[in-house]
Amino acid sequence: MQKYNYLKIFLLILSFFLIACHKEKEIKSIVFLQGHGEHYEEEISYILDTLSFHFNIDMGNITGKSNELDNYEFVIISDPQKAFNEKEKYILDQYLMKGGSIIALLKGHRIDYQTLISNKKTIAAPLDLNLNDLFFTYNLRINPDLIRKNKTNNVSTWVYNLEINNPWNKTFINMNLSSSIDIVGKNEQIKKNILLQTNESSSRIELPTWIFMKEKDNSIHTTIPFSIGVHNKGIFTSHYKHRLVPDGVIQIGEKLIESKNAQVVLFSSGDLLLNTSPKENHHFFIQLLQNMMKEEK
Repeated sequence: MQKYNYLKIFLLILSFFLIACHKEKEIKSIVFLQGHGEHYEEEISYILDTLSFHFNIDMGNITGKSNELDNYEFVIISDPQKAFNEKEKYILDQYLMKGGSIIALLKGHRIDYQTLISNKKTIAAPLDLNLNDLFFTYNLRINPDLIRKNKTNNVSTWVYNLEINNPWNKTFINMNLSSSIDIVGKNEQIKKNILLQTNESSSRIELPTWIFMKEKDNSIHTTIPFSIGVHNKGIFTSHYKHRLVPDGVIQIGEKLIESKNAQVVLFSSGDLLLNTSPKENHHFFIQLLQNMMKEEK
């Protein structure tokens, strides 16, 4: 099985490399945003090392120029814990308007993991990153809830640790402590594609709530799948179409109010890319980038 996994990721990387070389000879760049308590480089070193074979990888803060993200193929927001300000949101928005690709791994909750481990319980409360209005403009919303599975036969599997079908093969993606995602709005110029959704009896728990290391079975079951990963692509309207340029922004060129062909991917778990996540999570992410690069800009 281990040899199969290594062969699989090798083939993914090889095809990824061939696509990148076919599109352009220059090496493209990816930035993992910092400054809001995102994952440290050491926590996601496996995916960073893998991507660095074929991309320039930056870890950096948004500073103030409206065009500072323009040269990146992907802008990745990986599990922030602190709120974004309007200057940062504006620069993200203008990057998208120019045909950029944003991938966000966001949680809808705040949990003290040390308390959970030591006391076997803790409170899960809503997490406000000041991004809800921005992603709502892009027809996406993370809800302040937690999705749990019910009646698991595996006593070692935590009810908040979801196994989700990989949309491209017969493997599973591990999504830990996920919230539900709603597709909102009626922008017909945006194509909405659900990447990951619950595939088992599950329930939605509104926050705030107590969570326990050993949860009892929940009697409230649902057959409605919950989306926890969505890919929107097409022509987006700027969140700042009817808003002033925020203070602190150094505007380069004119403010854009409608995008070129652009892409937004939203996941509702911040743990997707951790080194401790199953390797299938990393395979899935590489395949996602490969598929997004195939999309016509």
